[in-house]
Amino acid sequence: MKKKLLLIGVLSLVVNTIAFSYEGHFSVGVEYGNFFERRTDVGTNITTYMGSPGLNLSFYHFWNKFGFFHINSFLFPDNVKANIDGYDYFFQYIFMIGPAYKITFTERLNMTLGLGLSLGPTVGKPSSMFNIGIGGDIGLSYMLNDVVYLNIGSIFSNHFRNISGVGDGTYDEDGDENKELVWSSNYNLAGIRPYIRIGFYIDSAKIRSQIRSRRASEN
Repeated sequence: MKKKLLLIGVLSLVVNTIAFSYEGHFSVGVEYGNFFERRTDVGTNITTYMGSPGLNLSFYHFWNKFGFFHINSFLFPDNVKANIDGYDYFFQYIFMIGPAYKITFTERLNMTLGLGLSLGPTVGKPSSMFNIGIGGDIGLSYMLNDVVYLNIGSIFSNHFRNISGVGDGTYDEDGDENKELVWSSNYNLAGIRPYIRIGFYIDSAKIRSQIRSRRASEN
């Protein structure tokens, strides 16, 4: 019984510490993805460039200087160049998650750094694929007031594993070729994605202090 009470007490302390020291950064904006792909399909070496504008949603969660981040990118390639005909891409979704670190320069200026797992599908023809790799984010934020900030920076990624659907030579009742999932050999997709975002800052400690001050003035 004593051990259970001690465990409950420790968990309560951890939860309260996390909740009361939480600092959140949420931002939304646009990015432009520059992707350089290299892979080998059925013995053919393929190189592709993709210019992909799109929407970017970023979340950073900090406890003091350390925390974690996750970023969602919704991209629509509009400038695709390949060394062979018949390859095109229409949509990319890339999700990144990992540990993060914050550097504070002044009261209004700070830098956020994130490094972690990067993955997501790319939809196109003659096949769609799913990519896995690593990625990072470097951004500068300038506070416009106590809540809203301007965020500029760039995302870097390197996807080194890829699985895609390849036709197996058989066809279904509608005449579409059946596909099987295979890992591409010699695969690499490097990306550089500059962005600009508008963000919203949440400081739970400051909010808690304001609530206390308001209650004290009411009493």
